[in-house]
Amino acid sequence: MRRLAFLLVVFASLVFASGAGASPVKVYVLHRPRHEKCRVHYVREVRHVRRHHHRIREVVCVYVAPKPATIAPAPKATPVATAVPATIRLHTHLDPGFVQDPGNPLRVTYSFSASASQTMLATPRVAEAAPLPEGILDLYSDGVLACSINVGPSASEGECPVTYSSYGTHTTVVEYLSGSNSATTGNEPELIEPFPAVIQRAWGSGETFPSATVRVGTTGEVEVTDASFEGAGSIGVEDSFGDSCEAPVTSTRAVCTMPVSGPPNHLTIRYPGGTTVAATRSCGPECTQQVTEEWPPAVVHLEAQVIIVG
Repeated sequence: MRRLAFLLVVFASLVFASGAGASPVKVYVLHRPRHEKCRVHYVREVRHVRRHHHRIREVVCVYVAPKPATIAPAPKATPVATAVPATIRLHTHLDPGFVQDPGNPLRVTYSFSASASQTMLATPRVAEAAPLPEGILDLYSDGVLACSINVGPSASEGECPVTYSSYGTHTTVVEYLSGSNSATTGNEPELIEPFPAVIQRAWGSGETFPSATVRVGTTGEVEVTDASFEGAGSIGVEDSFGDSCEAPVTSTRAVCTMPVSGPPNHLTIRYPGGTTVAATRSCGPECTQQVTEEWPPAVVHLEAQVIIVG
């Protein structure tokens, strides 16, 4: 009887195995578990079953359906940065505010510089600053190279002292060379003039030295003659006795009348501050200098010609 049961189990196993091609067998028994392995898609398990009133241990292979293949999504393409071509332009600049040496106006210091810009070839086109390429920045004055400096990302400007031999208009050119690229300011006219001058005039000296005549009668008539009163409207007159009057100026004469204590031997003339005259004078071809003449207040003592009347 036991032999018959064993044959039935073997038969059932063979039947299950033979039908694997059509439909997979869910479970089958490994009769020699030490020497056999489960087929693909089966997992090995140990089970305890009761047979003929006996609990026995058997090793089986249990079918596990394969998971459907998961198709991984295609990796997202990373956009490749495409360099947009740009046009590089070089620029030069000459600072119009040159500096003249206070001790020598013919010695001038120029400030000059270089820069670069790039225009992206897109729509719309936009110009923006660009790193300054390595190059040479030159300054020419009146056609002669005066200064030359190296420029690049870390240096873009410089100063150039130039000493001229004469006042007037001089030409200045700034040129920037970098490989096959270049830029220039073209001829920049620079007018070099002397500093404005202030001339302090002095009353009672040189051509302005006055003369005075006093006519003494019951009163004294004082006449002061001067080549130029420089815009003064009147002058103060006082004699040696302390007698005084205010003499209005007409052209080159100033006349006033005052009581006299006696024939004076000298007069004191008090000049007011004269007008400040602004003018120009030539300092060379195409050159003018601003000149201001100042007449400060002054006191002049002078001998008087006395004429006794009556």
